[in-house]
Amino acid sequence: MWQSIINWVTDANAVVNGIVWGWPVIILILGTGLLLSIRTGFLQVCRFGNSMNTTIVPVIRSLGKKSGASPARSVQATLSASLRPFSPAVPAQSSGCGFRRSSAW
Repeated sequence: MWQSIINWVTDANAVVNGIVWGWPVIILILGTGLLLSIRTGFLQVCRFGNSMNTTIVPVIRSLGKKSGASPARSVQATLSASLRPFSPAVPAQSSGCGFRRSSAW
């Protein structure tokens, strides 16, 4: 019994994948890219030099120089900023939608 259900789901999935992941998706992806390029004034082409000057060129220039922070110091700073010890005395945090979470519920 289960094998027939699994076969039916597999066949239905193959049919849906054949319809969805064919030409319609290719047309939608290319159309969306073209629409966004037109709406932004071909930003990716017009500002290519600026994007390279602010991202890749500084990295290339700093390859031979010694940086101010070691990799271990960077990891330490990242972990200390993202992790905090558990403390039950810490007040309830916001749920993100304006209400305070409460353990009384």
